[in-house]
Amino acid sequence: MGVKDPDQFIFLNRYGIKPIDKSWVNVQLKSIFKKYGIIVEGNVSSHQFRKTLGNRVLRLNNYSEESVILLMTLFNHGSPSLTKRYLGIREREVMDVYDSLRL
Repeated sequence: MGVKDPDQFIFLNRYGIKPIDKSWVNVQLKSIFKKYGIIVEGNVSSHQFRKTLGNRVLRLNNYSEESVILLMTLFNHGSPSLTKRYLGIREREVMDVYDSLRL
C-alpha cells in the first residue's frame, strides 16, 4: 500500500487529518444495512462485527483453547475467561445442555 510510516492512519476523516471514529463507522454501517434491507438481531455496529469474527474463529476451530488464546490476544483481553465471557461461550454451553434435553 506504500505506507512509509507505520503510525500512519489508513482510514482518515473527510479532511484527511484524523482517523475516522467508531461512531462514524456505525452510522455508515446502519445506512448500508438499511439501504440493502439487511435485517439483523440487535444493533448494527463495528462491535457486532468484532464479536462475529470471534465466534466464527471459535466455531471453525471447534472451540479449541488455542483459538480462545488467539482471540484473547487479538481482543486485548487479560484472560481467556474474559474472552469466553465476552463471546458468550458459557451461555452457549448452558443452552446446548437445555437443547439436548428436548424430546
